[in-house]
Amino acid sequence: MRSNQVSFSAGEISPEMQGRIDARQYIYGLSKCSNFIIRPQGIADRRVGLQHCGAVNSLSAKTRLIPFVFSDKESYAIELGGGQGRIWNNGSLVHWAIPCGESVASIDTAASPDTLTTVERHGLVTGDTVQFIGSNMLGLTAGTGYTATVIDARTFSIGTTLTGTLSGTLRCFKTADMPPAFQGTGANIATSTSSPTITTSTSHGISNGQRVRLQSSASLPAQLSSGVDYYARNVTSTTLQLSLQLNGPIETWTGAWPTSPTLKVYRRYLEGEVVFWNGASGSAHGVYRADLDHNSTSAEVVYAQFRILPQGGVYTFDIPYSDADLFDVHYTQSNDVMTLVHPSYAPRELARYGLAHWSTSPVSFDSNIESPSGLGAVVTRGDAFIISFEEQGPSLGNGKYISEFHLEDRSNVALGVTSEPTGIHIGIEVGDVVYIEFVSATSLPGQNPSLNFTSSASDGYYRVDKAKTNAKGNPKLQIRPLGEGVLTTDNVNRYPNLKGWVAPAGAEQINTYVVTAVDDLGTESAPSAELPVDNVIEALGSKNVLSWDPVVGAVRYRVYRELSGLFGLIGETEDETFKDDDKIVDMSETPPIVDNSLDGRFGYPRAVGYFEQRRCFAGTNDKPRNLYMTRSGTESDLSYSLPIKDSDRVSLALAARQAATIRHIVSMQDMLLLTQQGEWRLFAINSDAIGPETVAVRQQSQTGANQVQPLVVNNVVVYGAARGGHIRQLSLNTQSGSYLTGDLSLRATHLFDNFEITDATFQQAPYPIMWWVSSSGKLLACTYIPEEELAGWHQHSSSGATFESVCSVPEGQHDTVYAVVVRGASRSIERMVPNIEVDLVDGVYVDASVVQNGYGSEVTRDSSLTFGQSATYQAGDVVRVTLTQPALAASNVGDYIQMSHGGVVYEAELQAVISGTVADVRLSQTLPQSVYSSTVTTWGLASAVVSGLSHLDGSVVQIVADGVYAGTQTVSGGAVQLDKPAARVVVGVAYDSELQTLPQAYQVQGYGQGTTKNVRDVWMRVLKTAGLQVGPAAGALVPVDSLTSKSLSTGEYETSVPSEWTQNGQMLVKQSLPLPATIVNLTMLTEMGD
Repeated sequence: MRSNQVSFSAGEISPEMQGRIDARQYIYGLSKCSNFIIRPQGIADRRVGLQHCGAVNSLSAKTRLIPFVFSDKESYAIELGGGQGRIWNNGSLVHWAIPCGESVASIDTAASPDTLTTVERHGLVTGDTVQFIGSNMLGLTAGTGYTATVIDARTFSIGTTLTGTLSGTLRCFKTADMPPAFQGTGANIATSTSSPTITTSTSHGISNGQRVRLQSSASLPAQLSSGVDYYARNVTSTTLQLSLQLNGPIETWTGAWPTSPTLKVYRRYLEGEVVFWNGASGSAHGVYRADLDHNSTSAEVVYAQFRILPQGGVYTFDIPYSDADLFDVHYTQSNDVMTLVHPSYAPRELARYGLAHWSTSPVSFDSNIESPSGLGAVVTRGDAFIISFEEQGPSLGNGKYISEFHLEDRSNVALGVTSEPTGIHIGIEVGDVVYIEFVSATSLPGQNPSLNFTSSASDGYYRVDKAKTNAKGNPKLQIRPLGEGVLTTDNVNRYPNLKGWVAPAGAEQINTYVVTAVDDLGTESAPSAELPVDNVIEALGSKNVLSWDPVVGAVRYRVYRELSGLFGLIGETEDETFKDDDKIVDMSETPPIVDNSLDGRFGYPRAVGYFEQRRCFAGTNDKPRNLYMTRSGTESDLSYSLPIKDSDRVSLALAARQAATIRHIVSMQDMLLLTQQGEWRLFAINSDAIGPETVAVRQQSQTGANQVQPLVVNNVVVYGAARGGHIRQLSLNTQSGSYLTGDLSLRATHLFDNFEITDATFQQAPYPIMWWVSSSGKLLACTYIPEEELAGWHQHSSSGATFESVCSVPEGQHDTVYAVVVRGASRSIERMVPNIEVDLVDGVYVDASVVQNGYGSEVTRDSSLTFGQSATYQAGDVVRVTLTQPALAASNVGDYIQMSHGGVVYEAELQAVISGTVADVRLSQTLPQSVYSSTVTTWGLASAVVSGLSHLDGSVVQIVADGVYAGTQTVSGGAVQLDKPAARVVVGVAYDSELQTLPQAYQVQGYGQGTTKNVRDVWMRVLKTAGLQVGPAAGALVPVDSLTSKSLSTGEYETSVPSEWTQNGQMLVKQSLPLPATIVNLTMLTEMGD
């Protein structure tokens, strides 16, 4: 009988499912799919090999990779471990500068002039300016530029005599690649400075776009501030202009620049920024990284502010996490800022300012704009009345009398007279409050200090107890303090002429204010310190004029007054002053109240995400079920108002029966909260957007998630289950309106049972594949298209290695998967680069691999090649070649130059290297005129030695040389020796790719079960495949007929396989050679027995 397997889309199927021949997935499944990936079309494609990128920062420490993706063209794999972070981009570490030729290998002081030879190709051209960093500088000066003259690809001179002998590590860098020089004590600003240009007395050393600050001084023009970061613009050696934004408007000021004191402009260094210090005093020369934001006021780098970096050029940044905590760090990203959270550490932001400028700093939950300070008030009490006369009232029986006060309008009467005018009425009633200056108004015209009131009276508020009119028709009052007691007098009449002010009954005597600042994005600061002002502004003509210090970045200010224990808005202003003349208090607008729940008092959040323009945090140790969402449109503002506004921060706690620690925040159509106990949906009610009063939360299922950060694939969330080690999917059911979860690993449980998932990533292109790191040490992958109901599992391993972490980032048109691989006692970063255009020369199908490419631009320098005149160009002739760039070194003697012309490859052995651009070569073949008379643009260097393999010392490796499998060797001294030179060589550890079919079943005789089977012939349709084996078992494999290891084949190939009667009738396909294999389908001719 013939059985056809037309697709492998179901991937590897668990042994528990191998009796379920009724299941649809059985038809397209496999018993084993190891180191093959399943394409969406159902094809089985051998995975590409892992290319060695480099050792991790700390070989003995656990290391984690996380993706930092700004765009398809700007993406990085972030390595965390050993207390530091490093950045990988396109397979290489990000450097602050790449040393020329790695380091100086030797010097020749006998040459004229002295020469330096580097370990690798230096990449210089004559005229390049270079600088040196090292412990032994050979008489060279740190920070000085030297002009290079190239001798060959590894040797150059700088026209300077070298002293001493080479010891330690000396590195050479192109000056153009070096970080800017450290700017120390700042530059004095000339008094001739005038708006909008700052002029310095000497060269300031500041470049366009760098941040600067002005020296703190009260004499700065009012429009400028010493506490603000400015960008330097339109820079010359002694002038610059200031801007608050990199490409924003130029700042201006009014008036003349102060002549005293002399002010300075400083470089402002941000955390993570790198500088070169020449070691002129104190600190050693080298490249340093700023450890905090600061102004450069010191003459040299200060270790409390800077840290010296590895002088090999690798950029690093510090992280607070211990190695044991790394895999509990969760993250989210917005533009150039990644937020990192862990329940034992304050939330941090990893911010990218440039390729080699990153910073990590704690998240500040304060407003982005400072609160106003220096709040004060000038009081005007309004229209006054005059106490003109005090007389004795009713007797208290102890020689004292209750004071009765005569009031009058003195606007037309000279003060100090002792007579009382008649017919003056002032509208004061019982219960009113009056403020009287009994003591402080000594400057009142006409006042007689000798006739002051009794000392029991003081400035302040008094209540009107009785009010009547005297014989002349003027008001006469009895007043008492607002507390207990009365004002008394003896038998003396007084004419004090004191001022008083009337406040209506129930008026506030003390008015308390706060002020907030608002920036151009509408962000409002926390309120200023409260300012109580003693003045009844309800009185006619009364007012309080508030003032405060300007706030950097503020475009307006909001002023609030207290009413019944809360502050309400009374107005806004663009100035730093505000007049309150009894403004109406709007209690619907109150100042922000800051929620300090994330300051560490309850622990720190373990989950983070974004939803509806809010940054969200959840799952602190003390409040594990609580979720906090920032104010709408802000990153860190956790403030709210009373009454609550829709834009205020959101705070809620899950009402769960169990602990329900929130482990993950996932943004979909709704926010999903994954806890250790279940899955929850957060959504808006009676509104289109989430707000403090429109938020609802509802549990969707009770499975729970583990600590691994979930993946989002299209409209589905995929995550590790809290228990059992399985993978689950969560998606919205449009009919029920709720989210349903299912076990995505149900048909491949053998890959997950008794293991844990420890890390994960999703590769979108070229194929949608989820990669999961298992505690088994393997990578478990799933080709996953949920809308097509496609989910095919495949497992991946590497010989003698385990996987620790994985991440995927876009590189070019496809996503590259990076992995931390543990091989013995070492850890390294390796990556899988998709190979869509399969080619024997360019393909990589070994792990921990190194690719030595003699055609690469770092070797050829993109130069062209021409032949010198010769009588003949026959095989064996020695002829001269000339290159347009210095790509050759003396160490290349014995190597071969390969030239490609008209589809034919020609070779010539290097006999002598005259210079970096001139060499004599022996032709291996006779050259046609079309080659020797033309300019050759496609050429490479072929070598018999492959180096850079120290990470594989002692290991047996497979070799592919110029697209031909060249057998195996054992690495020694970090290198292997080829039998013949090759231009493109791939060396690495072998891995087997195996595909095994499921037990055969037919729709007859009980589905074919209970009978023995023998597969006689196999037909396989393949794409671009070389060298493949097939057979009934691992010990009975034969090469696929007509497939060779020296070329790629496409088509259907029949192979007779060894006879083996079994109950299953399975077939095993295996690729052990470092070559590609793509299986489209498989047909078996099977004999049925008893």
